[in-house]
Amino acid sequence: MLTKAKRFPRWRTIIVGLLTLGFLVAATWVVYIDEDPAGFVSVDWEDLVIDPEILGITMVRLFIPVVSVLVLGSTAFFDAFVTQETVDVKKRRRLGRWLFFLLLLNLFFTVWRDGPGLTAITDGLLIVLLGALLLGWRTGLVLGVSSFLFYTIYDSFDAEVPLDSLDVFFDLFFGTFYDLSFVALLCSGIFVGLLRDEIGPTLLRPLPLFLIGFGFEWLPSWLNFYAFRIGDVIFEFLPGAIMTGLTLMILGLFAQQARGRAVATQLAHSERMQAEAELRALRAQINPHFLFNSISTIQYHARTHPKTAYDLLDNLADIFRAAFRSDHFIALEEEFATVEAYLHLEQARLRERLTVEWHIAPEVDLAMLVPSLVLQPIVENSIVHGIAPKLGGGRLVISASNQDQVCQVTIVDDGLGFDQTAPTVKGHGIGQTNVFQRMQSLYGAAFLPEIKSLPGQGTSVTLRFPIKT
Repeated sequence: MLTKAKRFPRWRTIIVGLLTLGFLVAATWVVYIDEDPAGFVSVDWEDLVIDPEILGITMVRLFIPVVSVLVLGSTAFFDAFVTQETVDVKKRRRLGRWLFFLLLLNLFFTVWRDGPGLTAITDGLLIVLLGALLLGWRTGLVLGVSSFLFYTIYDSFDAEVPLDSLDVFFDLFFGTFYDLSFVALLCSGIFVGLLRDEIGPTLLRPLPLFLIGFGFEWLPSWLNFYAFRIGDVIFEFLPGAIMTGLTLMILGLFAQQARGRAVATQLAHSERMQAEAELRALRAQINPHFLFNSISTIQYHARTHPKTAYDLLDNLADIFRAAFRSDHFIALEEEFATVEAYLHLEQARLRERLTVEWHIAPEVDLAMLVPSLVLQPIVENSIVHGIAPKLGGGRLVISASNQDQVCQVTIVDDGLGFDQTAPTVKGHGIGQTNVFQRMQSLYGAAFLPEIKSLPGQGTSVTLRFPIKT
């Protein structure tokens, strides 16, 4: 079952955002009124010094969230959330459970090592932001509330106050509001989740994610500065804000790579579908051509040379088998066999007016794979538009050799030729254009066939196939 994060109508999103902002401002104001700090304390930016001890604490407390981001960002699981509008509901639930487990692991690690507090970072904020960015505001809210309740329960154990009544629990619960870091954490999950639901996966870009991580990690220090008039806390949170922003920026780089892979996959699929469509169009074109142009030749020989007619009919069957073959790539030897079957039919029709020569170098690997029906249309074009209309006919030479990890097949005729600077002659290029498009789709512009032609002197077409080692 596929699902996407349910989006509020925009007016509801605005209302929820304003209510969350109002709650954050009200909580800060209540603490300010209750603390009644004396006077205003300014921030002296000249005193800004990164304390190595605070930096060390920050790195330790961010260890689990940072490792989680690095692991998650390198998985195909993450790619689905970044590149798809709809995600399987089971994957969403699995990711939600995984984030909840990481949040608890992070919080337990923090209280086991240092105990909670205002120093360095807001514990659990990075996991809450990650949940909001990937799964929306509801997940951000659940993770934020979970962190809030975790520290409420922890405070009861730390203060050795048994939770034997709801009154005690609510006293501790509302006491947690005085730690504005956790109030900011609760609101951050909602704010970022609403932003994610409104903008979509395009929010997951390096610069926006850095600003989100930096801003929401540094926000609690300013709230505490206003409520308690403690200036030093701003400097204490700054290293954590920078590191949280950089961590989410790394997540944005992972998302950027995931989108690049998705575009490359989609482009490759599109090119493959285009090549398949072109092959189907080529088959539709050549099937009636062979049927109506070869039947009279076979009928003629059936009366005078039954054995020749039988061989020609067998050649026609070989060509149709090649045309209806489901393989998009075949051995070069099989492609040559298809061309040879076609040439037998044309030689029976044109007789001495068509001479064919083959020059296959010994180093050519006849087992190498090439696109099916890529040589026959070129040979057909040479005969139908070059040799057959020419008085006295002409000669067709097919050669193959290896050069610099490329197998080069050249088809040369001494037929009528054409002026390459003039508009396309009627009848020319129908099969050739299809072959050109397929070669470009499969190998790129560097492997487009090369045509050389002069009026009255003939035409040369060279096809190059990369040799895979």
